Amino acid sequence: MGTAVVRAARVLSLLANAEEPVALAGITAALGAPKSSVHGILRDLTAEGFVEMAAPGTYRIGVKALEVGLAPLRQANPVSEVAPELRALTARRNVTSHFAVLDGTDVVYVWKEDPPRVGVQLATAVGTRLPAQWTSVGKACLAWLDPGDVGAHLDADRASSGGRRRTSDDVAADLATTRARGYAVDDGDTVAGIRCVAAPVFDLRGCCGAIGVSYLKDAGTPVADVAPDVVAAAARATARLGGRAST
Repeated sequence: MGTAVVRAARVLSLLANAEEPVALAGITAALGAPKSSVHGILRDLTAEGFVEMAAPGTYRIGVKALEVGLAPLRQANPVSEVAPELRALTARRNVTSHFAVLDGTDVVYVWKEDPPRVGVQLATAVGTRLPAQWTSVGKACLAWLDPGDVGAHLDADRASSGGRRRTSDDVAADLATTRARGYAVDDGDTVAGIRCVAAPVFDLRGCCGAIGVSYLKDAGTPVADVAPDVVAAAARATARLGGRAST
């Protein structure tokens, strides 16, 4: 029973991180399990709505899995307090606004608002993972960690969009600057040509994520013009969550 549960969890994780439906053969190879066992697990997960069959013999994550995956966020409830701020930022600035949380060496985007006019729509759909050390939302989270904990969230092998790499000292200096000014900046490191500005959100336990906005660098909007709105939005969400920004 335990082995079947573990295999089912690994199937869900594999499909959740896949960019397109995965064939039965690919799932079997990834798990290193008998084809008959994997097929049985997929059959049961499909029947319960956790997995969907995209085409004969290929599978993708199902809506039920999304509902379960978002349950911790609903229970912790930061999203309900952050979402109005994202809508307001998008309406005011006509930019993409998002909320992301730190998870290992990644940030995971858990909410997003796009402008009604097309504007800039990045690959930050709910559930997208990006390296924390390069994204503005990631740096906004990392900057308020205990310095001794930061290293666990860095991956030296992950370069910027332009292939740039940084030492731990470079990262430490960037995070110190971020904390001193109250917000983080990504000037095209994650996606070339895109500028992102983010500020941390706090609940009773500490930093629980970051609010960020993204827009074209060529739009000519200076960081100093956007940052106060982002910082104010994060502060309002923090207040509603009962948190307190640490200095």
